[in-house]
Amino acid sequence: MKRFITMVLVLVAAPALFAAGTLTPVGSADAMIQIKEHTVDVVIDNGFARTEVTQIFFNPNAKDLEAIYGFPVPSSASLSEITIWSGDRVLNGEVIEAQQAKQVYQEERDAGNDAGLGECACTREKEEVEYLSYKFSVSKVRANAETKIRFVYYQPLKIDTGIGRYIYPLSDGGTDEAAKSFWTRNPKVEQRFAVNVELKSGWPVDEVRVPGAEAEAKIDKLADGHFKVSLERATGELTKDFVFYYRLADDLPGRVELLTYKPQANEPGTFMLTVTPGIDLAPITAGGDYIFVLDVSGSMSSKLPTLARGVRETIGVMKPGDRFRLFAFSDHAREMTSGFVDVTPQNVAQWSQAVEQLGP
Repeated sequence: MKRFITMVLVLVAAPALFAAGTLTPVGSADAMIQIKEHTVDVVIDNGFARTEVTQIFFNPNAKDLEAIYGFPVPSSASLSEITIWSGDRVLNGEVIEAQQAKQVYQEERDAGNDAGLGECACTREKEEVEYLSYKFSVSKVRANAETKIRFVYYQPLKIDTGIGRYIYPLSDGGTDEAAKSFWTRNPKVEQRFAVNVELKSGWPVDEVRVPGAEAEAKIDKLADGHFKVSLERATGELTKDFVFYYRLADDLPGRVELLTYKPQANEPGTFMLTVTPGIDLAPITAGGDYIFVLDVSGSMSSKLPTLARGVRETIGVMKPGDRFRLFAFSDHAREMTSGFVDVTPQNVAQWSQAVEQLGP
């Protein structure tokens, strides 16, 4: 009979980034936790990707250990599910407050109970951060026994001029050197490494590619917009990113993709809407119309100079034939320009000054 135990999952900021693999403290006398199997199942559905990762670990030591596993995910991804199997025990993750999660994990671990902790080991202060790094702590991984971990995350994909790209990040390109001084990483997969990708597209797909693995990847075309790709190796290392490209058929029209989420039937939900212009749009040869909507509420007081500078610099490089229109809003919206204004030196100077004089 399976015993269900709560695993606490918490996403906290930390300075170190980890590439994929098990982590052992530098200088430890214990043998590294092994990765026996690593399986990745990806479903790409019209610009959104669901990634499910399943791994089997093995503790080759004669004593129980606390296992620590690090892995990167794209910064646009949202971690959704985590489950850990240890023997006949199942640990299902839940999100709770950071400090409480750490305390619960430490208490359960020190009491000899099975527990797990998930942490986002990354700071997102910089917009250019491309990947986040997660770290799982699992206690206990039984001596000479296997433990399985499964996690799922979702992400939107960028489709540029009809070409979509999916990356399953594994390499240590963003690994903090300080982290290397504390941890020894074991990226080796002992028995089986597999990646399966299913692509579903409402628009026909001309071509799919797996750079660096075309010779061994199996590609099946099920329909014009439906492909399955599989890659399997007897052994492997989690040191090189898996990259998947697909090219949509020519004359791609503009499209709108909607992803909805509603956890409770009687509560409000959320949605993500992606609008992609078609590549069949004719080049713009006439002037363009631009609308600026500026938030002047009290919370924006420190940002208004930046907004004003952005508007001033933008209208300053517009061309004859372009027009612009300005709105400001806080608890209500008001139009500043009374319609579109032609781009002339006089108008640019007048409305640059008007924007700079806006107060919160």
